[in-house]
Amino acid sequence: MRVVPPFPDDASRRRVQEILLVLRRMTRLIDDRINRLGVPELRSNRVVQVLTQLEVDGPTRPRDLMGTSGLTSGGLTKLIDRMVALELVERVERGGASDGRSVTVRLTPGGRRGLRQVRRAIEDSHDDCRVLAKEIVQLAEAVGPRQPSPSSVTSDLVNAMARLGTATLASLGDSDEMTPRDEYFALIILCYIDLHEQCRPGALIDVLGLTSGGVTKTLDRLEHQGLITRVYGAIEDDRRAVVVLATPAGTDRIRSEVAAFAEHLDEVWTVMRWVAEGIGPRE
Repeated sequence: MRVVPPFPDDASRRRVQEILLVLRRMTRLIDDRINRLGVPELRSNRVVQVLTQLEVDGPTRPRDLMGTSGLTSGGLTKLIDRMVALELVERVERGGASDGRSVTVRLTPGGRRGLRQVRRAIEDSHDDCRVLAKEIVQLAEAVGPRQPSPSSVTSDLVNAMARLGTATLASLGDSDEMTPRDEYFALIILCYIDLHEQCRPGALIDVLGLTSGGVTKTLDRLEHQGLITRVYGAIEDDRRAVVVLATPAGTDRIRSEVAAFAEHLDEVWTVMRWVAEGIGPRE
């Protein structure tokens, strides 16, 4: 388990957990609109980051995309392969076909169209996201004084939001594939339980954006890992009712993961001010 500094007080930790839950609500809003536009592949933060860099810089060598994606050379190759298969980008030979170093990556018409659709999804959800962003800004400032994050400096809000998503999910051990991973769902569930002391499985359907079956499978996995326990018959007049509680191991996990996420709080605050008030990192 990573070693992280403790929170100054329990209230600060709980505020950071609330930020995680509000960010999840915002992510669901945007993802739902992206899905309606028929481009679910653009829910990936790293895909959007690469597309926005190519839009600004033009054809780019793969190695020059490593800093943007935050991936290793092998991981970036897999990401580009996936984006080529989705017809978002294409590889182009700059010189002789035998020279692998001559390859650049460039946007396809499909990639440009996809970026327009992502921007449209964010615009369509802006009113709702703005309300949530204001809530996050207030929570972050209640934790402590904030400073604009240099890592958020960009002229493109879409890119800034994608970079924030990549950085924060990576801090939680999430690989940021096309859909959220187990580690991320585990954190959201544990945050929710910790804030409410306990919860009914049905409450997690809306929090996670999963089906009832998906929630059950996720809880099965967490229970197998010893992070939660289910208690039956804990609710008066409903013997079949199930209540989910965190175990001591689950409590330890949430303390560590939330502290790791809190290291990115300045970046969260910077980008959310942009969403809430149009105050960009350069301003």
